[in-house]
Amino acid sequence: MHNFSLILLQETEIYLNVITGIALALLLASGLYLISKRSKFLPFPILLFVIGIVLSNLNFQLFESIRLNPGSVLFIFLPILLFESAFRFDFREFKRILAPGFLFATGGLLISATVIAAILHLLFKLPFAESFFYGSIISSTDPIAVLSLFKELGVPKRLQLLVDGESFLNDATSVIMYKLLLPVIGTGVYTGFASSELISGVGSFAYVLIGGAVVGALFGWVVSEVISPIKNVPLVEISLTIILASLVFIFAEHYLQVSGIIAVLAAGLVLGNYGRSKISPQILNKMDEIWEFLIFISTSLVFLLIGYEINIPLISTNLPIVIAAVLALLLGRFLSIYLIGAGYNLSVPRESRIPASWLQILNFGGLRGVLPLVVVLSLPETFAYRDLFIQLVLASILFTLTINVVLITPLIQLLKLDKPTRAELIEAGITQVFVLKSLLHHLRKMKDTEEICFETYAKHVKDVKQRLQETKTQLVKWKETTDEKIVNAEIAKVIGLHCLHIEKTVYSDLYTRGIITEDLFNRLCASINEKFILIQIDENFKPLSKVSRTNIEAKFKKLERPGLNLASLIRYIRGISFTDTVMDTYTYYKARFLGDEKVLEELASLHEESQDFPKISQIISKTVKYYEELLNYNRSTVNYIRVNYHKEAMQVEEKLFECESSDLIASMLHEFSEQGRITKNVISKLKMS
Repeated sequence: MHNFSLILLQETEIYLNVITGIALALLLASGLYLISKRSKFLPFPILLFVIGIVLSNLNFQLFESIRLNPGSVLFIFLPILLFESAFRFDFREFKRILAPGFLFATGGLLISATVIAAILHLLFKLPFAESFFYGSIISSTDPIAVLSLFKELGVPKRLQLLVDGESFLNDATSVIMYKLLLPVIGTGVYTGFASSELISGVGSFAYVLIGGAVVGALFGWVVSEVISPIKNVPLVEISLTIILASLVFIFAEHYLQVSGIIAVLAAGLVLGNYGRSKISPQILNKMDEIWEFLIFISTSLVFLLIGYEINIPLISTNLPIVIAAVLALLLGRFLSIYLIGAGYNLSVPRESRIPASWLQILNFGGLRGVLPLVVVLSLPETFAYRDLFIQLVLASILFTLTINVVLITPLIQLLKLDKPTRAELIEAGITQVFVLKSLLHHLRKMKDTEEICFETYAKHVKDVKQRLQETKTQLVKWKETTDEKIVNAEIAKVIGLHCLHIEKTVYSDLYTRGIITEDLFNRLCASINEKFILIQIDENFKPLSKVSRTNIEAKFKKLERPGLNLASLIRYIRGISFTDTVMDTYTYYKARFLGDEKVLEELASLHEESQDFPKISQIISKTVKYYEELLNYNRSTVNYIRVNYHKEAMQVEEKLFECESSDLIASMLHEFSEQGRITKNVISKLKMS
């Protein structure tokens, strides 16, 4: 009994130490986060890292119970960090930088690893295989800190994508190299690349990589399908994403012996791209907030504890090789970026090339973070160079997370990558005009309804009008000093984005109310999402470009007389009848029609507010004409189907009425209940009837 009490007391003390350590770490992180938000140019992860180093060298014992170890990082923190990164990774954006991102993440990593291996091998006689293994590990970059800086400074969107994309891909590349080389060096004694070891390594690598990707994609697909029928239940939908991130890693890594990292990345990609539309639209914002909170906790603990692992006196005992390893890392990064960048630029048209200033930022933006440390901590205890590699990784993280981050901000400013372009200034001015005009309108409404008195109204109207006049004056100045084509293009983009947001809002509302199916919602949003990206990235994209029109009559006649072709076979296998196709088509064009109506309604308001700006008014008029043409086309298509396929059209109309009336009744009953006008008992009886 005494022994049991002693064990219980010891376990309780362990739990208390862990909970106290985590609580203090998060309290410290919360304070540092507030400091980083106020300073703006001190990234949150860097502050955590530096304070962790300070606490380590002050022998802060409360963190001893929560020190990093392979188990906690692999099975708790890493799945969260990787999954969130993959979940928010949009393939539509990523394909714009796929080619250079892939080259930097593969060829660049190999160049960097080779340079590091050569220096360590030649200067310190480390076996080349082990040195190359270390180079592959440390060449994986972590964009968390630098991307937060990019967003604060307003670095071009495409450059942000390139940094994020390279890091995302070389996480996978680094893990692949780790899995491929581990069988060769696993004994701790290098005997050369024997063909049998290499073949075995390649086979193991293929199983680990492909197996991880398949397991992750399968889990992501299953969770996507499970979430699909669940509507507006945030606790369940969000929980499933967290379960997926943790479970897929454990299942892949522990039970199937395939790459858990690759599995998590694949699962996040599938759910974030294929499964995102299956998540209730109104839940997505809450889901993003929950994942942001999880990332805050994980980042706080990981970067603080990485800093805590930095033992400067211990690192200084290996100072020559530490300095050489850091310099080799910098040289490898420099050569990989500029060699790959130069090769890519020579092979693509001038407008697609990566500017030299961007290459400099990519070079300095190659920070090291969580993944190299996780990989090196997971090395077998028997591996001869494990302790040395841990110290080298920690030293590299220390250098890049301090020196590189300190230098990259003035470098961005020196290269003027933080300066808004004239086009962006024009966009900001136009947006501000619309906002201030709307604010004036709202102030008048508040005065008319006596929400505010005339004195308050007069005071704020004067201020808003003054700001509006200043914006108008600046816009005129920019217009006079800027190419008219640029001005017109930016105005068109601002208005185009506004219209696309309206359309997407209409489609999301129709989907939420069950009027359109998930497939139709995806089809409607696909073209809009593509235009969003093109407007933000492609300077030559024209939002009002002519779109192709489908000949519905010809399409239906062809479907009524199906031949032996792949399309008809797929419809047959999926159980899609001609009636289903007609109803889906009617619903699709009905939704487009409703979206166009809402856009034209909003444009009428914008047109009224833009009378002081003839050029803006003129482009709004062109946009109105464009959407009127779309509206007429969609109306004529809906009318054609209603006349020629009346029965199917009426089924859709009935569904539309049922959804609208059900929503109205539910909304009114909820409002009455909130106001206490009727009891829940009465509501339940009304629902039953």
